[in-house]
Amino acid sequence: MKDQYFGDVGDYRKFSILRTFSKRNLKVLVCWMYTLPDGTSDGRFIGYLSKPEWRSYEPDIFDFLHNAVLKEKVRKLSLIEKSGLLTNVSFFSNVLQGKITDRRTFFTALQKEAKKADLVFLDPDNGIEVPSVKTGKKNSDRYIYWDEIEKLFYLGKSLLVYQHFGRQERNAFIQEMVLQVKKRLKTSEVITLRTKNSFYLLIPHQKHLSKLKQGLSAISKLWKEHILIQ
Repeated sequence: MKDQYFGDVGDYRKFSILRTFSKRNLKVLVCWMYTLPDGTSDGRFIGYLSKPEWRSYEPDIFDFLHNAVLKEKVRKLSLIEKSGLLTNVSFFSNVLQGKITDRRTFFTALQKEAKKADLVFLDPDNGIEVPSVKTGKKNSDRYIYWDEIEKLFYLGKSLLVYQHFGRQERNAFIQEMVLQVKKRLKTSEVITLRTKNSFYLLIPHQKHLSKLKQGLSAISKLWKEHILIQ
């Protein structure tokens, strides 16, 4: 996640999802997997902020983003951290860098913070690792790697992982990712939250499942076709 993405339509839905889960008495840790700006135009999907009909979903979050992005023209993740909109949520905002040694330091610190959480949200720029980008190589900071996911899950933490769509057919891509999660984590329960350009993989532990399903029901009722849960 980069500051340049802050406030786009994906963030609007994301902040709503996180708040909904946190309201179910779940301690949520947000790991932005924060990376530095790359000079691209990514994060430009802010047109929704000029459309009043979008306000109806989460009025206070919408107003906050509208003010920050359109009025103040400030796009920083620290704004949502300080806003008070996400209660029962803590944030891991360390910068993720590409070198293997830096990455190990990052995830050692994250695992320590995760001990206090029920649900850990992982927000890589692109999603879960791809074969063409090895750990420590160029652009590896855009991905979360399987071994890192496994360590957090085996700490007893439920996980919510951001995933950008690949180039293949989207339904097939989602099914493939779900199968990989089940195989690698040896779990039978994986739930997807699908939006227009991306989706989330929710990987619950049984002890959190009831509260998470309550949250999913609320998300589905609020966002309808904008967030499809499977």
